[in-house]
Amino acid sequence: MRVIVVIVVIAIVLTLAGWLVFDFSGNRMSVEVQTDKIQHDTDSAIDHSKDLLRDADDAVNGEG
Repeated sequence: MRVIVVIVVIAIVLTLAGWLVFDFSGNRMSVEVQTDKIQHDTDSAIDHSKDLLRDADDAVNGEG
């Protein structure tokens, strides 16, 4: 039961992030994983993290 709850929570988080898209049309349902959006979001997060670490390093070393 706990595994099902974890899977549902992960699916909800991925849907809210826009990484998982559900399409209901007629008698069919499809689920798409937006890998291009995942790649873009993770690249942005990495770049932002690098900037934060660089700023923290400058603050600790007295540069800037």
